[in-house]
Amino acid sequence: MRKTIIPIISFFIMACSPPPEAPSSLEELSEYIFTHMDDEDPEELLVGLTNLDTWLNTGSNLINTIDGYSIDNLKDESVANLDDTERSIKETLVGASVAHSYEHDMRDLIDTLFVEDWSKVSGGNFFCYERVFDNSEQPSCLLDNSCDWAAYQTISVSSWAGLVTVISQNSGQIRLVETEYGTAVLQRTWLNEPAETSGLLGNSVNLYAQYYITIMAPTSNGSILKTSAIWFDGEFPIEDENFAKNQMISEMQKQNTILTEWIEGDKDVEGACLCSDYDYEEKECPE
Repeated sequence: MRKTIIPIISFFIMACSPPPEAPSSLEELSEYIFTHMDDEDPEELLVGLTNLDTWLNTGSNLINTIDGYSIDNLKDESVANLDDTERSIKETLVGASVAHSYEHDMRDLIDTLFVEDWSKVSGGNFFCYERVFDNSEQPSCLLDNSCDWAAYQTISVSSWAGLVTVISQNSGQIRLVETEYGTAVLQRTWLNEPAETSGLLGNSVNLYAQYYITIMAPTSNGSILKTSAIWFDGEFPIEDENFAKNQMISEMQKQNTILTEWIEGDKDVEGACLCSDYDYEEKECPE
């Protein structure tokens, strides 16, 4: 989730009833897979993926996770080794998880998420967006399995309903893992440092940390289950953590719809300029 669009009305009157608490299995598996994402030996990661597949395909778990769950269990040791930055989990951290079932080809999902211009795919709502893969890697290698790992950096400038401008820099990783039913694709991202906020309500919003994991895995019935979890540490003008959780669930559900629309050719959106070309003083892209 590179950014969040919050309609002005919902920013103030969005219902703040809490989403249901996730079962312990989903919380634990989300954190487990996030933590083991870059293990050199994929054995433990495969155990997590197998257990997640079993859990989602048990009873009504998939249907309930599509509706969205609240998760709150990320620990210090799970984020301690992401990079050289010291991190700790604060009491203000909240999280959410959402699932979705796709009938598309995995190549189409990889291409849409990692090869296409994300500023177009996501709806053209960035002021600027730039994703740079490390060591001149090209994400297209993921499409033919000629690589099983890619890392990147993103920088973006976005707006929340015209009320808050957010400048954020994130690290991202993508990993392919062979499972019993085919190739699974994992993506892990985190905010490198607290985001810069400005605008009408900029002084009321603080984005301290954000951690994200998404797992796209083929299943025995031929579909692809996409499970996403995000943990967010920040402050909103509305001091109600249910607001943040409901917003995260809503945005992850929107992203699932966006992917389908893009793959099926239902969108034609102009992308943003690169942030390296963006005029931060004038707050505009070059003509």
